[in-house]
This record gives sequence, structure tokens and C-alpha cells, in this order.
Amino acid sequence: MKPCLEGPIIRLFAELIPSLGLGFWIGRIKPEWTQALARPLVRFGVPLSVIGLLLKSGVNGDLLATALIAMAAITSWMLALQALPPRLRPVQTPTLQIGCVLGNTAYFGIPVALALLPSHALPMSIGYDLGATLLAWSLGPFWLQRQAGGLRELCSHLGASPATRGLIGALIVQTTPWREAFASSLWLPSRIIIILALV
Repeated sequence: MKPCLEGPIIRLFAELIPSLGLGFWIGRIKPEWTQALARPLVRFGVPLSVIGLLLKSGVNGDLLATALIAMAAITSWMLALQALPPRLRPVQTPTLQIGCVLGNTAYFGIPVALALLPSHALPMSIGYDLGATLLAWSLGPFWLQRQAGGLRELCSHLGASPATRGLIGALIVQTTPWREAFASSLWLPSRIIIILALV
């Protein structure tokens, strides 16, 4: 007997459609509101959400391996894209190229994974997003500027990433006896932050 996906799909759309619709509506009438929300959300909310998601899924070798595979796959695709003659490239500008290979994996992909995939698939979804985010923040600025940078600049970009701060926070909490308590208490705020980011 096939498992019924009707309930999870309805819950997924009940979460995604209002969030995306509200964001679209706000963006049309008051675009400056989303800018005011985005800065604190990226600076404080995303690291908190990453900590909650990582603690829920568990920071382990499988998650880190998925992050490395994601980084390797995305880098390979970006290099393959550049190897094509300019007239054969499906997208030309650096901004669109990064958008095509990265997309919005976390704020759209994680709700989909939570709704439709079994719980043991969550670390893979989070690992992919972690790898993609770290890659975007570390090498993305160099790609956009079309210039090479030094190790100090690379470390500076990586340190500014909300994913890096979230990963460091999760690794610190993971070593404490309160890991389970933190995981439980941060799960709901993590989901709320994802919904706000969708908006």
C-alpha cells in the first residue's frame, strides 16, 4: 500500500503559499519593508535557524559529507558553465549564474524536505544547504566581481556568512550536556525564521 502524501502536501502548501503570497504583496506595495526585515533576519535569525536545524538533524559525518559533495557539485557546474563558449551559455551574468546553481535551497527546500521526506533525509537537505551557503558566501563575492582574492579576504567572507556562525554555534552547543534541550527549544524558532525568510 502506497503512503498517502495528501496530508503532508496540503500542510506544505498551507505553509508556502501564504508566506510567498504575503512576501509578494509586501514587495509590491512597500518594498522597503522587506529590506528592513532582511538585514536582522540574515544577521541574527539565519544563524539561530541554522543552529536549530543542525541540532535537530545532528552534526555528524554524513551531514558534513553531504555539504562537501554539494560544494564540489556546485563548483564543478560553475566551472563547466565557464568552459562553454559565451554564445552557448544559458545565462551570461555572474549574478544569474550563481542564482541558477544555488537557488533558494534553504527557505524553499527545507520546508519541502520536512513535509515530504522521511526524518532521516533531513541531514542531507541541511547538509546540501550548508555547503551551498558556505560556497556562496566564500567564493560568491569573487565570482560576482570577476577577480581573484587572497586567503584573508576569503576567510573574511566566510566568517561573515550566517551559515558559518550557525555551524560554529551548533558545534559549541553539541559539546554541552544541554544539546537536547537546545535542539527542542530552537526547533520552533528555526521554523518561524524559515517562514519569515520565505516572506
